[in-house]
Amino acid sequence: MTNAWIPSPFSAVRGGAAALAAIPLFALGGCYDSPCPEGRWPDVEVDGPVMYVDAEYGADSATGICTDPVSEIWLAVYILDKAGTVIASPGTYVGGTAAEHDLTIIGSGVGETVIEGETTGVSSRDADTLDLVDLTITGAEIGVWSSGLARVSLTDVDLDGNVRFGAYASGGEVAYTDVRVADNGPGEVGETSGGVQLAGNAQGSFVNVELSGNAGVGLWAIGSTLDVVDGTILDSVFDADGVVGRAVESGPGSEGGGTPAISLLDTVIDGYADAGVVAGGGTASLMSVDIGGASACDRGFAGTGVALTSTEATLDAVEITGACTAGVWADRATVQALDVGVTDTGVGADGLGSAVRLVESTTTLQDARLDGSTGAALFARCVEELTLVDTTLGGVVPGAGDLGGDGLVVGDTTVVVQGGELGQVDRCGVRLVGDSALTATGVGFDAGLGDVCLCDQDPDPDWEAQFVADNTVTPGGTAVVDADAGGECPEPHPGGCEE
Repeated sequence: MTNAWIPSPFSAVRGGAAALAAIPLFALGGCYDSPCPEGRWPDVEVDGPVMYVDAEYGADSATGICTDPVSEIWLAVYILDKAGTVIASPGTYVGGTAAEHDLTIIGSGVGETVIEGETTGVSSRDADTLDLVDLTITGAEIGVWSSGLARVSLTDVDLDGNVRFGAYASGGEVAYTDVRVADNGPGEVGETSGGVQLAGNAQGSFVNVELSGNAGVGLWAIGSTLDVVDGTILDSVFDADGVVGRAVESGPGSEGGGTPAISLLDTVIDGYADAGVVAGGGTASLMSVDIGGASACDRGFAGTGVALTSTEATLDAVEITGACTAGVWADRATVQALDVGVTDTGVGADGLGSAVRLVESTTTLQDARLDGSTGAALFARCVEELTLVDTTLGGVVPGAGDLGGDGLVVGDTTVVVQGGELGQVDRCGVRLVGDSALTATGVGFDAGLGDVCLCDQDPDPDWEAQFVADNTVTPGGTAVVDADAGGECPEPHPGGCEE
């Protein structure tokens, strides 16, 4: 997926300077008696200049003190014209707020203080900080837009129903706490869209966030470091082109930035159209993450739970249920997986639904449970080192067109299996294709056709005897089968490594 640079919204500042020149900035009088009316403003203490805004009682020609509030947030920011704070009472305010100085906007609560419409709800550049608290931003092209700031923080904010993105941030640090990002996008055909997009951010911290119903990518980090704790990412739907529908995506960007890094902790993902987590390059760490079912299985990543490309990934206590094509798909990656469960993987566009698919990816699975796959529990090719420790594979049924039905299908791959069980499969516990090798110790087998099936290989009686001695083979079955001789080497053929 390519990134499209988001244009600056600053040309859309409401009215322009000429229209504002006629506003008396120090008009006296107002609608309130002194002191400040109790209960009208959020109970906060701030340092520095403050402007008060009131949608019901404010006026364009006001001083901005609490007894003489301004009518609009954007107008208060313009009058302030320096670092400071805008405090807003309940009401709906026109969007298009643009700042080139440090700015804090404090509302009266989500759903109470609402910024609505215009090119952006709030935008900022050429400043150090932007802080938004207790607000709802809706109906804008982009809810919050920032570029080049040292830090952007949102606390108790809803970004809801914006046309393209809930928020876009380029550069610096981003911190979201108790934020909801829902039903943003899809924009126009040919545009990227989604919940939140980061581009070249040194740190993106998301704590107790909910992203739901966003079109494109729920949370998209390009050339950025992304940390999510206690996140909920639901129902990520296709973009306007009907292609991308991913919950979380991390990857390098053409705009520069650092090495992509993604960390998910105590996070729930469910209902993605295209993929649950996509990581390209850099590092990925998933700990205590539950990934639920895919809503589409016939395009893109075809409903893959976790898709890794050229990534160094750690998966710890991850549960993936109801994915399509693959629970975990790794291409030229390094994967360390501990206590991972992949259950009920449905078929994708190629008729297979493997719990794990590997291409040229060094991988270790320890204490993993791969159950209910369609075609193969683990499908690998061109892997120099594939290690399974105390891993259980089972419940495998043939895929579309009677494809597969094996526990492990490996081509031109070296496999080491230590402990665990490879059972409840219609055909082979392990199918070795091409230049593949297997070392198995302390493994319990319960396969239909044979514990190990050899394709494009010659059976080795000495190897078979050692295999039987080291493992618990299928009772009454055949430990090692020459599948070529029996015509039991069907497509797909997982070999054929690129030089």
